[in-house]
Amino acid sequence: MRIILLLLLALCTAPAHAQQVNLENRGTYVYDFYNGAARIRNQTTTGWVQLPNHPYDPMSFHYGVQSAPMPAGVTTHAMSFWFYSDGYFGNNPGDSDHAAIMLKGSWTPDNPATPASEAFIQGRGAILGSLNPDPNVKHHGSSAVELWGSTSSHVPTVTVQQGLRDYTWYKVTIHSNAVGVGYDVRDQSNNLVHSYSIADTWYPNIPNHLGGWFIAATNTSNTSNWSLTFSDVQIWWF
Repeated sequence: MRIILLLLLALCTAPAHAQQVNLENRGTYVYDFYNGAARIRNQTTTGWVQLPNHPYDPMSFHYGVQSAPMPAGVTTHAMSFWFYSDGYFGNNPGDSDHAAIMLKGSWTPDNPATPASEAFIQGRGAILGSLNPDPNVKHHGSSAVELWGSTSSHVPTVTVQQGLRDYTWYKVTIHSNAVGVGYDVRDQSNNLVHSYSIADTWYPNIPNHLGGWFIAATNTSNTSNWSLTFSDVQIWWF
């Protein structure tokens, strides 16, 4: 029990002395929906590149590493980025559209995209978007933990926190290990906006050696232009 508690505590904030193993600087990802077309673009030191979108649903966004090994001598997969929503929250106020960030996992997309052929996803992470939204409050979003157990997922209600806003920069950090997942959201002055860590009792048997990740976003309205920016994306282990 003591080991589990220590691992769960480490999900919120990495120890100051923790070494960043296999640090990846991924640059900036922009997911946008403009004039009926969905795009994922990546900016690194060599410039902008348009990336392949979801292979079976051109109106959805899904990019990452499907399968990767966990390095030796570490326990926790981590990601950080600056996040900016340009109209995503406000253009989807009455549905469940959200951006999902998954770590320490593995995934394959739907083929075809039907309930009978649900995507295979294993991992733990966080989501940012319209969760339990109030349609009368425009340009507001929420954050929460999401857990993926192969062909089903779960958002623990207790982790849902509202109050994120369009047109505002946030620093997001997510840590995922064999026990559970934790995340925090901070404003530009480094003030804590949202934070939560939780043990995964819904899918406790996710293999511990997984190292895949993704950044995904749903888009069900298909009526308004918007964009999501994930800037200074860093991925590492400790």
